[in-house]
Amino acid sequence: MDDDDEEFYDEQLRALHAEHGTRVRAFLRDTGIPEQEAAALANEAFMATRVKWSEIQSENPIAYTYGVARKLRSKYFADRQKQTVIVAAEADRILAELDFEPVLTPEDLMDVHHALQRLPLRQREVVMLYYWESMKTREIAAVLGVAPGHVQRTLSDGRQRLRQILANPWTPKEEGK
Repeated sequence: MDDDDEEFYDEQLRALHAEHGTRVRAFLRDTGIPEQEAAALANEAFMATRVKWSEIQSENPIAYTYGVARKLRSKYFADRQKQTVIVAAEADRILAELDFEPVLTPEDLMDVHHALQRLPLRQREVVMLYYWESMKTREIAAVLGVAPGHVQRTLSDGRQRLRQILANPWTPKEEGK
């Protein structure tokens, strides 16, 4: 494909995106996908159309784009469902180690998620690597370039902070740690 063809296909894609971009994004958003993710998935659908443009130009390119958007939507929800199952299992494990009752409700899972977000960055990294990636403290130390003892202290501090946040969710986030 020469430069003239590339330019032609790029022009066609821009025109297609200008005419249908908002509708494809709304199609994804109206199925429950948040705005930013819907915009990213819509752009991905248009890029997939661009890659296949020479093959589909005789067909209806917008139909192809919507087909890709439907597949991306299905993948998005399948990935979210897998992530929810993983988060639920890991949240139960974290709370069991923190001497809290295992969580069963989506609200409890959101509490754990929000509590993790409120940890200082280094504590959050260590806790996530330890629980979500099932890494040992010496492996985490190698990844972060710190001593294993430092990882153990950070993990202990992170657990303690999680206990405090989950016991009293209204405490302010500690900044700069």
